Amino acid sequence: MKKKYLSIIFIAILIVSCNKFLDTKPQVVLTPIQAFQTPTQITSAIAGVYTNLRTTNFYGQYYTSWYTVPTDESYFYNTSFPFTYYANNSSDNTNGNTIGFWKGCFQSINYANTLLDNIDASAAIGHVDTAFVRKAKGETYFLRGYYYFLLVQWFGGVPLELHANTDPTKVNIARNTTKQVYDQIIADMSIADSLLYDQSFQTFKYSDRVTQEAVEGILARVCLYAAGQPTNDTKRFKDAIYWASKLINAGTHGLLANYSQPFIDECQNNYNLENIWEIGFNQKGVGIPSAGGTIGVYCGVGNTSASSNAAATGNAYDSGYCYAYVKLHPRLYCSYESGDYRRNWNVANYSFSGAAATKIPMASNKYWSRNPAKWRREYEPAISRSVQVTSSTNFPVLRYADVLLMLAEAENEVNGPTATAYDAIKKVRDRSISPFPIIDSLGVIVGSGYTSKPDFNWSNLSGTGWNVNPVYVGSTNVTTGITTYTVNALLVSQGTGVGNVSTGFTSTPTVSIGNQWAAATLYDTGMQVAAPNGKLYTVTAKGTTTSTP
Repeated sequence: MKKKYLSIIFIAILIVSCNKFLDTKPQVVLTPIQAFQTPTQITSAIAGVYTNLRTTNFYGQYYTSWYTVPTDESYFYNTSFPFTYYANNSSDNTNGNTIGFWKGCFQSINYANTLLDNIDASAAIGHVDTAFVRKAKGETYFLRGYYYFLLVQWFGGVPLELHANTDPTKVNIARNTTKQVYDQIIADMSIADSLLYDQSFQTFKYSDRVTQEAVEGILARVCLYAAGQPTNDTKRFKDAIYWASKLINAGTHGLLANYSQPFIDECQNNYNLENIWEIGFNQKGVGIPSAGGTIGVYCGVGNTSASSNAAATGNAYDSGYCYAYVKLHPRLYCSYESGDYRRNWNVANYSFSGAAATKIPMASNKYWSRNPAKWRREYEPAISRSVQVTSSTNFPVLRYADVLLMLAEAENEVNGPTATAYDAIKKVRDRSISPFPIIDSLGVIVGSGYTSKPDFNWSNLSGTGWNVNPVYVGSTNVTTGITTYTVNALLVSQGTGVGNVSTGFTSTPTVSIGNQWAAATLYDTGMQVAAPNGKLYTVTAKGTTTSTP
């Protein structure tokens, strides 16, 4: 009895001691009630919800390189490439990338749910400004909806989880229908729109974080998806008109004058009024750290020459290494109409060659070897180009041009081809289509045997700044050691960069090899003169011609 009594006293002392000395608040792991008590904590939590969008399974690589290969626009040129299951639609639930995408979406949804479940009570303890909390909830509602939007496109109906999952044994969750998922996405994003009324591009001056305009533009896209197959919720066409019109009427975004400029800006981490929401890989947002992407690295204009690999050569900077695993189908190249500036920017009309990574114009009859070229590593900052496997180029999830075309599509579905629909399309076309014909290449019939590359001159050419770039084929005679050249074609473009076309020919040009011979004309040493006999001569002594060729 005495021993038992002493044991009870000892236990009581332990209980009192624990209550007096043990700090019951965790020091290493934050509980939900502690996690959102300061603006810094809340900003970090929001950054965590964004994070998966920048990882490999999302826009960090696969969304910008591999996931579009099964479409009718592109193909893998190397059938032994390990990601060819995307090309033949053979990816299933055993595929690590598919699993990673699924897990990444639901992980981010759970992060969002944790914030939404606890931020009000936690922020109240910390006395966080209510406007700050409101906008944080707006971004989080949108992001939860966006991850569900990604999921429903891939998998159809998926389980809807609207509160944080705190039970690790809760794994078998029933799927909702695609309509239920779309309804929830639209509900979440509609809440976000009401909460982010004072968060715009003008607020941040960059496009990496969600703004009210981004919410409205993505809502228009979501509604179009919901209105089409397989959900066929056709009332959503009217909703798409509402959201697209609301964004357009706000007047905070617009088209840039040059089609290529938005993509150049993304390569250079510049922000503009056309790109409404970007996945940033050189982030400027508070609480959102920098992260390297792969835009232009795997899907772009091939550039694997020695000098473009800084790691191999020891160069401080390079011209932007690109594996170019993806090539474009000729049907895409041929689908552009005459005078469409977008073709020579979206579809490369040049390649890189040699150790110096020299640009070589591509002949017009080369259809199967063209690369995607929207994002060109040559425009990246030098420090980004110097890294072989990553780039700092941002990816535009939503551009103003997208919103105009979505408005036109929805308006046509609801009201037919109205003036509103035509006006939206016209704005995009006016920026994209030249009023004049654009000549990309000229066929040339030339004999071989030139021991130096022949010069070209052109006339009857209306416009300024045009370049005529010969495509040569050289071969060396083993006996004499003399290299002779045959001219295959001429590629014609305007501006300082290939594909940077702003006007077109108003008349058919005449292209001549060398300077055409004329009487009583002074020719300098080294000039190439085409005589009436059809031969090209190089002047060896300066002098004035007589009246006889």
